[in-house]
Amino acid sequence: MKRIRRIIVVVILCALVLFVSYSCYTSSRLTKYPKEIGGYKDTTFYSNDGGVVAFTEKHAWYFTEEQGIILLTLAGYEDGVIKMTRDEKEFYFIAVDNDTLYDEQTKKIFTKGVRYG
Repeated sequence: MKRIRRIIVVVILCALVLFVSYSCYTSSRLTKYPKEIGGYKDTTFYSNDGGVVAFTEKHAWYFTEEQGIILLTLAGYEDGVIKMTRDEKEFYFIAVDNDTLYDEQTKKIFTKGVRYG
């Protein structure tokens, strides 16, 4: 009986070590987006349905089939969330990583420098 308990404890300990190691590995990858909005300057992102987000120093050109092309003003950047405005309407993009943005309004993924279609 004592031997079985030891084996169970060793298995649980190994599982715990693997879980903690995996958690540390994945959490270190979650913050791979630029610390400042300047990291996106002169960068273009494309969606798979033809949408485009092109950043300049203080603005971003934004194109979708639904809205056409509009010029957005960069209003803020915090923890990977890019806030842009136009005519008092707010647009939010979430930095998934350095090469990928998620458009909160249209629920679409934009990828850096890769044009589809």
